[in-house]
Amino acid sequence: MAVANEASVFSGPNAFGMNLIGSVVESYDDAKENGCSTAPNDEAGVRPNNLPICPIASKKGLVYVTLAGGGLLVLNPSTTPMTIVGEYGNRIVYGAGCGGAVLSFDDTQYAVSRPQNTPMPIRVF
Repeated sequence: MAVANEASVFSGPNAFGMNLIGSVVESYDDAKENGCSTAPNDEAGVRPNNLPICPIASKKGLVYVTLAGGGLLVLNPSTTPMTIVGEYGNRIVYGAGCGGAVLSFDDTQYAVSRPQNTPMPIRVF
């Protein structure tokens, strides 16, 4: 994988007249998707393609984002910038899924960032 284009930021007012506050604060030097070198038989899986597919908002204010190659990120959108407070591999959450409800993840477990694949979700069906 390679970065095709460097990140860009838009500034000025949005459609509602509010100034945008975004900026690029990191570099691509260490950027790589989780598991590029992890063995495929890893029990929790990897995240070979972090393209976001579907955001699902929870009642507690978190956002669960499914990923194209499988896996999931749990985001806290109330921080600036948004923070990742949970992450799962593609053997825990299958790829390219969209639509659903947050039933098998316990929102109360993400008050702080957690190690990958913890807590494990409860299998619903």
